[in-house]
Amino acid sequence: MVSPATAPDEAERQVEMLEGLEHLASMAGSEPAVLHTQHRVIGADVCHMVAPACLVGITDHPGKLFVTSRRLIHVGETVRSWPWHRIGGVERTERALEITILGAPDTVNLICNTYGDAMAAAHLTRRFQA
Repeated sequence: MVSPATAPDEAERQVEMLEGLEHLASMAGSEPAVLHTQHRVIGADVCHMVAPACLVGITDHPGKLFVTSRRLIHVGETVRSWPWHRIGGVERTERALEITILGAPDTVNLICNTYGDAMAAAHLTRRFQA
């Protein structure tokens, strides 16, 4: 096992994970926060989260992940959105999200910049999905 004292990157990863868990705990049992944004892709949706994320395999370029009252949206080189009733599930592994889209042959894979963002997005996705 790698010790945080001998591996600074491991110590940083552990601190980031603990911060993510604290953020997730603060979200538990409460209504999702409402973020005010004027981004055009939101439209009439209520925005609950915005985070930097990369859509893997489609663009591999950085973008933004929006979690709204009606859908999950990724804005990068293109805009991709998935309404909640089409999302069959979400699995989080470290900073990565694997989202199952009902009726689609492949999963959607997103990489968030932090564990906290990935944990929060997974939590909200599970909460909103049909």
